[in-house]
Formats: sequence, C-alpha cells, structure tokens
Amino acid sequence: MELAVNLENKIREHGAVPATIAVVDGEPRVGLGYKGLYRLLQVAERGKALKLSRRDLPHILGMVRCLGQLLSVSIMTACRNLQARY
Repeated sequence: MELAVNLENKIREHGAVPATIAVVDGEPRVGLGYKGLYRLLQVAERGKALKLSRRDLPHILGMVRCLGQLLSVSIMTACRNLQARY
C-alpha cells in the first residue's frame, strides 16, 4: 500500500493526476483513490486478485472480483470513462 500511495504522490508532485485502473468488486474504475487501492491490496494479500486482459473483460464483469488490469484493458477502460463524461 505504501508503494502505491508513494507512486501516486510522486505523480502528483510532477503535476499529473494519477489514475490507477482496476476492476474492483466487479466495477471498472479509473482512479482508485486510497480506499480503492486499499481494497485491491486486501484482495491481493489473500491471493484473490487476478491480472485481467481485454479478452477476459466480459466474463470478469459478470463476476464480483478485484483485478489489476493489463495495459490494453486500462486504455480501453480509460477511453470509455472519458466518453461517458464528455
């Protein structure tokens, strides 16, 4: 947890906004914040967090799971999040 928080703080120090991307409890999230990072860490410590690729997304979203996403899914999720906002 300390590493994730330190990395996000370092990103902020350089003027950027960190946006850790993951599926937490079955919901894709862009920008987890402290609570989301903590939840993901709890699941990972129990060995229950999975890496997710784009091909896994439809199946996984039907399950209530916590996952770290691979780059292709992260990009896709971020783009859809932006489209929903604008």
